Amino acid sequence: MTEKLKAEAETVAAEGWKWIEVALDLPYGYSQGLRSLSGDPAPMTDDEGAAHAKLLAEYRALEEEYAGQDDIPEEIDARLGVLETEMEKIETRPLIFDPLEIGRAGAFVTLDRYGALAVYRGYVRPEDEPVDETAVQDATDPAEAGQGDDRDLTDGHASAAHVGTIIMSGGQPIGADLPEDEDDGGLKPLPERLVMELTAHRTLALREAIGRSPDVALILLLLKLVTDTFRTSSASGSCLEASVRHVYMPAQASDLKDSVVAKLVDERHAPERSRGARR
Repeated sequence: MTEKLKAEAETVAAEGWKWIEVALDLPYGYSQGLRSLSGDPAPMTDDEGAAHAKLLAEYRALEEEYAGQDDIPEEIDARLGVLETEMEKIETRPLIFDPLEIGRAGAFVTLDRYGALAVYRGYVRPEDEPVDETAVQDATDPAEAGQGDDRDLTDGHASAAHVGTIIMSGGQPIGADLPEDEDDGGLKPLPERLVMELTAHRTLALREAIGRSPDVALILLLLKLVTDTFRTSSASGSCLEASVRHVYMPAQASDLKDSVVAKLVDERHAPERSRGARR
């Protein structure tokens, strides 16, 4: 399977991305801290439009034929499901991104929960963000002031001019071949691993539950503040201190990022991320 991932990564690299991260399985929160590019859906080709119209016509014809009937034959119900799936494939359009953004952004090549190849494009790392040109132009250092044009080229659009795409695995550049799956002949004790994975699922479920219950969240916060204030076993802790941090779960089942609660958390946070990006 690593050969398939490598081949897919090389194909995606031809699109001009600055980096590509290859992984058999991406953990939940893999895009944390990265800016997601916004692209425009690619228009349908004439052949795709014709195929979609044909599928839609058949779908509507079957709906009209069996409208008002309490029981739809199993073969008809199955056919409707097939038609919906085929139309969704055509309607799910690849995104077209700004070439300059492609040059500074990257993509993830992995397997989805069903074992099929999946590519997630358009993520910019903080260190690859373009430099503010106004700050460069206002530089007081004569050496920097005389290099304004060069700095714009090398900083602001460095990613667009990079030579080759860096393909990585585990955050480290890889060569022509991806490392084969390690098999040291011994596995970690299953109970310990299972407990850690279930703990990750439970932690995410608790986040979702508390996020939907502001009154419970307020009580928990008050309990924490009171405990820190009146606890005598330790000098640390103060009711004047509060912090927010993202807890990364190093051990997690492969299906955690596709779980119902993970999607609910992402959906709830999406509007805030969008507002933050606009600011």
